[in-house]
Amino acid sequence: MTASLIPSAAHRPPVTQVQRGRTGTPFGPAQVVHATQKLIAGSDVSPPVLAGAGVGMLGDGRAMGRTGEYQQVILLAAQYDDIQAVRKATANRKRAALANGWPVEKVAQAFGDLIPSLTKIENHLGRQITKATKDCPLGDHVAATRGLGGSSLGKLLQHIGDPAWNRLHDRPRTFGELVKYCGIAGPDQRNHKGVQSNWNTKARAALHLIAAQMVKDRQSAYRHVYDEGRARYTNPDQSPAHQHNQALRLVKRAILKDIWTAAQNACDAKPPAGGGPNVVDPAPTNRPAPTVLAAPGPQQADL
Repeated sequence: MTASLIPSAAHRPPVTQVQRGRTGTPFGPAQVVHATQKLIAGSDVSPPVLAGAGVGMLGDGRAMGRTGEYQQVILLAAQYDDIQAVRKATANRKRAALANGWPVEKVAQAFGDLIPSLTKIENHLGRQITKATKDCPLGDHVAATRGLGGSSLGKLLQHIGDPAWNRLHDRPRTFGELVKYCGIAGPDQRNHKGVQSNWNTKARAALHLIAAQMVKDRQSAYRHVYDEGRARYTNPDQSPAHQHNQALRLVKRAILKDIWTAAQNACDAKPPAGGGPNVVDPAPTNRPAPTVLAAPGPQQADL
């Protein structure tokens, strides 16, 4: 009996939102590749196709609000995440098939050049995000800051929208609100069992990625912030890893402060009087939905 090419439940990667489609209809890797190739070639792709690929909303499932000036970055970052998820799931499925002893020629025939095609599209979208970040209101700041930009900044903007605007209250956003929304307000913002987080975990992860990249580059604009932080946190009772995390938190705040300031200057937004670090910028719930928008899932940051 010929071995099945369908991985067992133990080895089968979970079906992603891209593969199922955010509209609830089947939307597999082949459709994602075809739609994105058309997008790259400059052809028109219908709104239902883009919505099925997760491009019609913010990355956490919420509809876009006052993000017109950042819309291109948000759309590309959402598409980048979806293509990356399909590429990883496909590679895991192929690896599981080979690990189960299935014939190499059968596996090669089943997957063909899908993974290289997805990788090529993913790289192209990364370059498009880099270009879009330079064209958005943060373009001057991106051009003047070594190491800032690309898919990492695109992912951050995908989840925070306009850094200088509070989407819930339709007013300028304070820096304290942005800090708390990204989960770096202090040691109190930690995960606790049975307690829902009051920050956006995906924004926090994107900011961590940017800070880690900055620290690795000794010529970056924020490496000195890290070095000064390590010199400040020299408590012998703390482990080197603890000292590293404390210094990295300073880098995250410095990066976020410069992004917030640049966004403020770009849109002439001014923080309201009395804004403090404990004001939360929760996700909006009363904005109009885009075309072919699926019902959003539960949000950790919506407290």
